[in-house]
Amino acid sequence: MRFSHFSVVPILSTPVSKLSSVASTGVAALRRKEGRERTFHIDGVSGGEYSGSEGKSSEGKDSKEDGGESGEPRGTSDPICCVTASLTSLMIGRESGLVHRYSLPHISLENKYQLRCRPAKLALNCNSSKMSIIDLNGLLTFFDLEARPDGAALGRAPPGEHLAYERKETWDMRWAEDNPELFCCMEKTRMYIMRGLEPEEPVLSSGYLCSFSNLQIKAILMDEIMQSPENPSPDHVLDYETKSLRDARYIANFVLFSHRAFYVHSRLCSSV
Repeated sequence: MRFSHFSVVPILSTPVSKLSSVASTGVAALRRKEGRERTFHIDGVSGGEYSGSEGKSSEGKDSKEDGGESGEPRGTSDPICCVTASLTSLMIGRESGLVHRYSLPHISLENKYQLRCRPAKLALNCNSSKMSIIDLNGLLTFFDLEARPDGAALGRAPPGEHLAYERKETWDMRWAEDNPELFCCMEKTRMYIMRGLEPEEPVLSSGYLCSFSNLQIKAILMDEIMQSPENPSPDHVLDYETKSLRDARYIANFVLFSHRAFYVHSRLCSSV
């Protein structure tokens, strides 16, 4: 998800976790204020405490913390430019390359990480141990959230490390939903499936990545759909398989064929 010059983060209500009602009173407040929306200023949360306020007070007046009587949220010198989330973490990227990490569902600030680029798109893997970054120039890099550089244990350096590995001319990527080391990315008109940092043979494709699970990737030919949006075709939905899945299917078929060939050979020998 991308933002442009935003400084206020809306927390919306969902059926699973009532993030719209997060307050210092805990779970009871979540249930008591179901359906209400809350916002917090990106510069107003510090020290791991939730310090945001509702856009309107109970009397209907605008919250002073989010902009006073005018209702306009105050600005910031370092706007939000992208966000991503997993089941346990919310990551907010800013134009300076600073990334805030909040715990979910209570929106407590856990850490801040400094990237060496301005992020345009962030994504977390399935166990929130690594984060991918695509910058404005299409450079794909990775941040190891569990790395402990020298000095981190003594408090002299923050945890986490921006890895040196990078891929150029990337415009989309997707982590696997069931494997933290597996992901796919789009480079121009080629799709690369990566296990760890080792790529498989590229596949010619221009589809937008939708999902990646069970060693299968689903992509959408959005450009073709937009040519006639009222008449989408099932042919615009593409499914790809990883090499490991193709190899497993080949081995299974080969073993089955060998077993059948052995059975036929045994019957022929017994009949002679």
